[in-house]
Amino acid sequence: MLWRKPMSSVPIAPKQPKEITQHGQTRIDNYFWMRYKEDPEVLKYLHAEQDYLEEVTGHTKPLQETLVKEMKGRIKEDDSSAPEKDGEYFYYTRYEPGKQYPFYCRKKGTLDSPEELLLDQNKLTGEKNFCRIGAFAVSPDASLLAYSIDADGSEVCTLHIKNLVTGELLPETFTNTFGSVYVHNGVEWASDGKSFFYVTLNPMKQPYRIHHHILGTDPAEDKLLYEEKDDTFFLWLTQSRSKAYVMAYLRSTTTDEWIYLPNDGVTDDFKIFQPRTKGIEYQVEHAGDRFYVITNENAQNFKLMQTSLKKTTKDNWQEVIPHRADTLIEGMDAFDSFFVLYERKGGFKQIRLSAAD
Repeated sequence: MLWRKPMSSVPIAPKQPKEITQHGQTRIDNYFWMRYKEDPEVLKYLHAEQDYLEEVTGHTKPLQETLVKEMKGRIKEDDSSAPEKDGEYFYYTRYEPGKQYPFYCRKKGTLDSPEELLLDQNKLTGEKNFCRIGAFAVSPDASLLAYSIDADGSEVCTLHIKNLVTGELLPETFTNTFGSVYVHNGVEWASDGKSFFYVTLNPMKQPYRIHHHILGTDPAEDKLLYEEKDDTFFLWLTQSRSKAYVMAYLRSTTTDEWIYLPNDGVTDDFKIFQPRTKGIEYQVEHAGDRFYVITNENAQNFKLMQTSLKKTTKDNWQEVIPHRADTLIEGMDAFDSFFVLYERKGGFKQIRLSAAD
C-alpha cells in the first residue's frame, strides 16, 4: 500500500526513492511514483487528500457559498468585448448569463447589422466539462475559420476548419497543435485563402515546428517549413499588422530571433531577419517600405530602429528613437504614415504617436 493515514487522519505520501541521472548528475526523486496519475494507488492517495480537505474545511461551506455569490454579483454576466474591425466585419466575443464560456460573433458593415455566430464555446466542452480556444483565425475572404480546441487543459490543441457560409466543418483535422493561452495565435492564413500555416508541439509540449497546409489535401502531406532544434527557444507564429508578412518569433530567456516570409500565397521559405545573438532581444513590425525594430542592443530600456525590406540584419538598422535612461519601450504598432510606441516612464504607462519619415 503506497499511502497511510496516521491517527491524525492526515494523508502522508510515502517516499519511494528513485535515482534519475541527467546531464551527468544523479538526483533522488522520492515521489516519482506519483507521476503515474492513472495508477490505482496514486488515485487512491489523491482521493484521500481530497477527502481530508473536505473534512477539515467542511465548516467553511456556508462562507464559501456566500463568497461565491458575492463575487458572481460583481461580475457582469452578459459582458462583451469591444468590437474589432477587420475587413468588412466587426469581431467580438460576448457572454450570456449562466454560460461559462463566450460566444464568438461578428457583424458585417456596421454594428447595427445582424449578428453572425461563429463559434459557441459552450457547445465545445467535452466529457471533462472544459474547453479552451487556442488558435482563432478567419480566412482573408472571411468565409473560413481556423480554430483549435484544448479539451482537457493539457495545452495540446486539435485544429479544425469551419465553413462560415454553410456552418460545416471541413474533413481535415490537425492534432498536437499549438494555441496560445494568452493570444489566439498558432495559425496564420496565406493571402489567397487557399492555405494556411500552423504550429505543432515537440515531446515536451513546446511549439517548435511550422507547417504549411493546402485546403483539400491530406494533413499528413503538409510541408514542414521550419523546426526549432534548440529547446530553450519558444516559437510563436504571427503576422505583421500590415498582413504583408507571416512571421515567427523565437524567444529564449534573454535572446530573440525572428523569421519571416512574404504573405503572397506562393512563398513558403522562411528567412532569418537577424540571427540570434546571446543577450540581444528585438521585436519586428512592418509598415510601408520598411521594417521597424525595437532592440536592447546597447540599450537597456530599448530603442527604435528601422531598416529596408531587403536588408534586415542589424548592421543595416538606422536609429529612429534613441535609448532613454528614464523611459522603457514595451511594445510597438506600425502603420503606413505613423507608428505607436507603448512606453513606461516613472512607473506610469504612456503611448507615443510619431509620424513616419
